[in-house]
Amino acid sequence: MHPVLPSPRRGRAALGLAAVALVALSACARTEPQPEPAPATTAASALPSMDMAPFTLEVPSHDLERVPEASVAVLEGEDPDHHGAWLQVAGAPAWTEAMAGAVRAQIDQYRRDTDPSADPRLEIQPQLAVVAEDIAAARLLATERRGTDSVSTSHVIWYSAREDRVLETADLFTSDGWDAFRAEVRQRMANDPDVIRSRLDSAVDAPEQVENRRVWDAVVFLPDGSLMLEADQASMAPAAAGVLTVRIPRDTAAPWLSDLGHVAADAASAPADLRLPDRSTPTPEEQQPEPAPEPEPETSSRTQEATDAPVPPPSAPADTAAPTPSATTPVPSSTAPSSSTPAPTRSATPSSPTSPPTSSSPSGTGSGSPTPSTPDPTPTTATPTPTSSSPSGPSTSAPATDPAPDPTESAPEPTATTASAPASPTSGDRSSDTP
Repeated sequence: MHPVLPSPRRGRAALGLAAVALVALSACARTEPQPEPAPATTAASALPSMDMAPFTLEVPSHDLERVPEASVAVLEGEDPDHHGAWLQVAGAPAWTEAMAGAVRAQIDQYRRDTDPSADPRLEIQPQLAVVAEDIAAARLLATERRGTDSVSTSHVIWYSAREDRVLETADLFTSDGWDAFRAEVRQRMANDPDVIRSRLDSAVDAPEQVENRRVWDAVVFLPDGSLMLEADQASMAPAAAGVLTVRIPRDTAAPWLSDLGHVAADAASAPADLRLPDRSTPTPEEQQPEPAPEPEPETSSRTQEATDAPVPPPSAPADTAAPTPSATTPVPSSTAPSSSTPAPTRSATPSSPTSPPTSSSPSGTGSGSPTPSTPDPTPTTATPTPTSSSPSGPSTSAPATDPAPDPTESAPEPTATTASAPASPTSGDRSSDTP
């Protein structure tokens, strides 16, 4: 039996599979771009010189000293060569993050889409274009070179210190003013033969589309109050046309501006130091006073002093006692908290005196009345009878058959008042302290 040899077709298929496997392995082994290092903060004087020929020179560049604690953050690298910088303001983190995000995004796109063999270089530098107490604008100028060709772009990032937020270009206009501004730009650019009309119409009619946003992100006010738009090179015309600009006089643009737009126009005409928000000021929640603590309920030791019906001293004798209320008699209400402490009751056998001797003698005026601050819910009509001044003298008018109360009884029951002396004066004082 002869061995079966592989056909030439199968051999070619095997070689093809091996080649595909080698390509896949080489793709997996390709070195990915290394992550960028953290930006190093340098002084403003460390920035290299930049060719400003592609840009409008009418836009001023203010000193960074007008912004408190401002510095320059730099991000640079090779393969491909790039150098990006932005303003770093510790007191305005939102503004700083917006500038850093714009620079990093441009560098990432450049590294992703650029062929290193074309000897490319990307340079981005910031300028302080507008600054005043309540508002500021940073102008990020970028030039990308590939051999002898270059493309320049401009991006203006506005910051409202009054509101502590980054502004969009549309925030400088009212709703109708934003539409009127774009319509004016269309009318002025339509006369330029280099402008591609379809690109112009798309940018004006759909400004929120991703490819059109960069057309409107470079609006700035000039010192004379006029409004200027810088359209990126190659955004609406061939790159050879350069950076396109539209300048609108202040009187024409004024009706279109929002309150922030008027503040920005005034800031361009009268520069001043930026006043950053005071972040040490406590928030309104921290400034609110703490609520007062709830008053604690009265303890059981003061329950007897706050009852509506005064209780006579145990040593106060009386000839006549009011009948004990029946089970259907309503219990007088009390403003003091309830307690499980039983109320003292009348006893047939007098106990040892615990109050001063004078407390057993009835008063000459209204001896059966309670204290003024506590009305008596069960007044009596019994007439007091003179008794012995000795506190230890036993009562002679109590019935002999009256049984003694159960000492273990815990249910508080209001007792009948007798024609005894009024309660101690301190009882009224303490009850006034009860919440």
